[in-house]
Amino acid sequence: MIVRRDNLPSISHSIDCYLCAFSDTQIDPNNSYILKHTTQSTRCYIDKILYEINVNDLHRINKDSLNKNSIGRVKISTMDDLFFDSYDQNKITGSFILMDPGTYETVAVGMIKKDSSNDNIFYEDTIGKNHRELKQGHKTGVFWLTGLSGSGKTTIARGVEQDLFKRNYQVVILDGDNVRHGLCKDLGFTPEDRTENIRRIAHVAAILRDSGFIVLCSFISPLQEHRDMAREIVGDEFREIYIETDIKECIKRDVKGLYAKAIAGEIPNFTGISAPYEPPVNPDTHICTEFLDEVDSILVLREWIRDQTKL
Repeated sequence: MIVRRDNLPSISHSIDCYLCAFSDTQIDPNNSYILKHTTQSTRCYIDKILYEINVNDLHRINKDSLNKNSIGRVKISTMDDLFFDSYDQNKITGSFILMDPGTYETVAVGMIKKDSSNDNIFYEDTIGKNHRELKQGHKTGVFWLTGLSGSGKTTIARGVEQDLFKRNYQVVILDGDNVRHGLCKDLGFTPEDRTENIRRIAHVAAILRDSGFIVLCSFISPLQEHRDMAREIVGDEFREIYIETDIKECIKRDVKGLYAKAIAGEIPNFTGISAPYEPPVNPDTHICTEFLDEVDSILVLREWIRDQTKL
């Protein structure tokens, strides 16, 4: 952009603007969009719909979304900085269009009112999850791997973690080893303690998710009610992944000898031997390690997670 020295544009990734909705699909703050401004295109989120304008009397109406042909004042955050003026000053650099990232349909046109980067619009002046997603270039989520001891779930999770990390994803893993030594050190293996164990893990996973991470959780979590509880705590971004392996294969893989001890009665309430394992009824995805080796299992799950976390 070439400008006069005394007529510099505003530079920001946060704008206060008016939107006129075109699409039959609602303008929803939960969705991401492509913002096209002059020659630049960038991903964006609607932080907040401040109000809709009643075109008949110009009164303000509190709304959570904008329908077709409605006009509203909103605040938007973009992945990249914009160089802009207010629409009153310059209609070219002060206007933009919003497009659906899936269809590239124009869903709205916008007129910039001002830079809103200094406005306190976030939860108690904190950084929102949407802003973290925009900065890092991927969505967040909690991916819960469940399966018998020896099914390979932690090995697969760690392989996926390493691959995603190399690709600059924000990713972290929670498993029995790292939570039982600290977060859940005070818990045993009674039914009540097992429930509390999953509850704590799910809340920590949700916090990490809100901090911008892809969270890989690798836990036997044998009961469906426990996994359902975790899903309820985490919300819509919870994905249940069933790592299926026949019990006989798990016993063959058991280098620690835990299954042998459980069969001998030395370890009570051992999942798959003296305690039940309830396979997921309707998992979000399913990997059978008897048909896929370790490398292929990691590859399949990695690509599925990448697809799930696309902006």
